[in-house]
Amino acid sequence: MNSDYEPRRVHSETRLHDGETVLPIGTVEDFWFWSASDLRENTLRGIFAEYLVALKLGLTYKPRVEWDPYDLEFKGKKIEVKSSGYVQAWHKAREDQNSPSWNVQPTKKWRDGKGWVGKRKRRADLYVFCLQREKDPGRYDATDVTQWRFWVVPTRCLISEEEARRTNANYELKSLSLNALKNLGGNAICFDELKRKTESVINEIEESIGDQCAVG
Repeated sequence: MNSDYEPRRVHSETRLHDGETVLPIGTVEDFWFWSASDLRENTLRGIFAEYLVALKLGLTYKPRVEWDPYDLEFKGKKIEVKSSGYVQAWHKAREDQNSPSWNVQPTKKWRDGKGWVGKRKRRADLYVFCLQREKDPGRYDATDVTQWRFWVVPTRCLISEEEARRTNANYELKSLSLNALKNLGGNAICFDELKRKTESVINEIEESIGDQCAVG
């Protein structure tokens, strides 16, 4: 990763303590259960989607870094993971469900002590877009990988889409709808196909081939 900060891995059985005295209540697992159980909530769903991608690519051996300019690094390429879904933490009626969308807006880089600095840009080489596709709140299960679909898209495709839509010099592509994502990324893939597809897109980037962004 690109951060100077390396988070320390904490184990689930680690207990709270008062100096040298271990307390009879409170473990890291208890905290995780209390704070991170609602995988419908947008922020947690995004982190969980990032975990799914990292898991499939064999990158869960160290903790994630919150403020890195990209999410993962695989085979020398920087990856940004974006997630969306139909079901939210609040129970919407099905007819009121919003269509999924993904934030792709360029960002500045976070630097400790200085905040957001530098030019706004997309800092990853490729994006993995994740969709939790279950629409029925009663059947929603983020841990069921069959409920997820993925698209792996080179960043150059986002830049090409941005240029095609540009109406003035200050225009930025801020989000993608599901239809726009399908046009860029082709058919969705399942969890089992994610590593193979990511490797294929990386090979395409390295070989600078493939003028068409959408792939079947």
